[in-house]
Amino acid sequence: MPQNYVPIFIFIAFVGILIPVTLLAAKLVRPDNPSKSKLMPYECGIDPVDSSRGRYTVRYYIVAFLFVVFDVETISCSRGRCSSSR
Repeated sequence: MPQNYVPIFIFIAFVGILIPVTLLAAKLVRPDNPSKSKLMPYECGIDPVDSSRGRYTVRYYIVAFLFVVFDVETISCSRGRCSSSR
């Protein structure tokens, strides 16, 4: 029975070796010249003027929650689960 899992262990070992090797190769190949303007946050060409830790109103969360609820309901109805004819 354990001999059936050998290919899985080989695959896990291969992935475990491949991930660090590719990350190291990417670090060696990429250019590394950060500057102050490159490290600055960028949003649609507008320079940031305030802190990114702004507060959101409760209304934002209510609208987001209602969107998720009705979006899931719409997907469920579109698959035929809410059929009007029985």
